Amino acid sequence: MPLEAQAKLLRVVETREVPSLGAARGEPIDVRFLCATNQDLPALVRAGRFREDLFARIGALTITLPTLRDRKEDIYQLVRHFLRRSARPDLELTFSFMLALCDYAWPRNVRELEAAVGRAVAFADAPALHVRHLPPLLEERMTDYGTRETVHETYAAAPGTVPGRDELERLLARHDGNVAAVARELGKDRAQVHRLLRRYALAPDEYRPRRG
Repeated sequence: MPLEAQAKLLRVVETREVPSLGAARGEPIDVRFLCATNQDLPALVRAGRFREDLFARIGALTITLPTLRDRKEDIYQLVRHFLRRSARPDLELTFSFMLALCDYAWPRNVRELEAAVGRAVAFADAPALHVRHLPPLLEERMTDYGTRETVHETYAAAPGTVPGRDELERLLARHDGNVAAVARELGKDRAQVHRLLRRYALAPDEYRPRRG
């Protein structure tokens, strides 16, 4: 949001009035503001790209939504929801199909899952969905499932995505509490990672190997 627009929104939040074209006074409003972002707003405030006074007014209650990779137990219900929206709730879900969905990290979250299900519906040639109906990337991953060595996937989320607490804990454990290594995998600077650690009350020392 441009700074000029931020200033106008700030005025609306403060005065609870919306200016009417040509009117001397604004129209009173009674609303609650719900804002969503995938950006690090405190960092934008420090960089002068987001108004500090506006952030103070809209940031009274902050909820961090976990990424899809941190809540894979939701995948089945989401798939069923997308099938109903596609007017194909009759399609059955094979075990291999669901296994492929749960094995993938979904770096682009629910939108990517929705696109994959939409493709599967379009290619469905049987009463049930199989791995062959999924995008090539997911299909290829299943060709050596059960035989490949465990490989840690790098964090390839969309720019600005904030990792959840569970994801950050996994990265700390993987890198033995090395914040610099965690920052490299996330594609963020160490200062941002330290802010996230404070937000989630995580201590890197707890993940470092004990000596002696």
